[in-house]
Amino acid sequence: MRRKGGRRKIARSVWRLGLPGIVLVLCGCAAPSKTADPRSAAPATAPQATAPATTPPAVAPATPVSSEALQARDVLNHGLSRLRTAVPGAQTDVAGAIADFTKAVELDPTLSLAYYARAKARNGQGDVTGAMADFTKTLELDPGLSLAYHQRGLLRVRQGDGAGAVADFTKALELDPEHAPSFYQRGLLLARQGDTARALADLTKAVQLDPYDSIAWSQRGFLRARQGDRPGALQDLKNALELGVPNPQDQAAIRSALQELQQ
Repeated sequence: MRRKGGRRKIARSVWRLGLPGIVLVLCGCAAPSKTADPRSAAPATAPQATAPATTPPAVAPATPVSSEALQARDVLNHGLSRLRTAVPGAQTDVAGAIADFTKAVELDPTLSLAYYARAKARNGQGDVTGAMADFTKTLELDPGLSLAYHQRGLLRVRQGDGAGAVADFTKALELDPEHAPSFYQRGLLLARQGDTARALADLTKAVQLDPYDSIAWSQRGFLRARQGDRPGALQDLKNALELGVPNPQDQAAIRSALQELQQ
């Protein structure tokens, strides 16, 4: 029986490390059967009467994997290998990877991770429509894949569909209540929609789950400043700068807000 968490772990590696983070292991590992030890001695006394053995429940045989499904996984892995490079900054073969992912779903239309991988690749190429279709197909096949909801939510943000994005981030959090990026993204959207209380709660949860996310600290600081919480805003913005903000424009915005709050 498949574990639902397996796909989620694989997809999480994709999100953290990029598409090449997927590693598919296709093997069957059966536990060794327990047999009586021939060296064990017979009991010195006659054995006590035991209850009659009951017939174990029937176990349904495992569904065999078709050759097409196995080939699809090989093609998926080949596509992922096109996106790996041992040289930092070296160009990867994204077009070839997308072609492989497309071949994989042709061989096995139920291979959700191939749709997910193609969605990520298409999104990176600017094909928002194709990526949206692939993320949606991924969720049709595997509705428990929380990261697909998160990624689709990000696409909805780009398309201006705030309500749809909030719904996707909410679903992602139902499946994975400790996913800090979904709290962060939903918090930003709620703040834009004027739902300050819920936005503040989401951003607070984001920094609790990932206390090293300087941008989340800064966004909560800006929100607290708008609410008139000067001490809280000052502390959040200082935390952001101490952790390090990579974007110079973000740094300038934080320093400017700090100066205004300190006046």
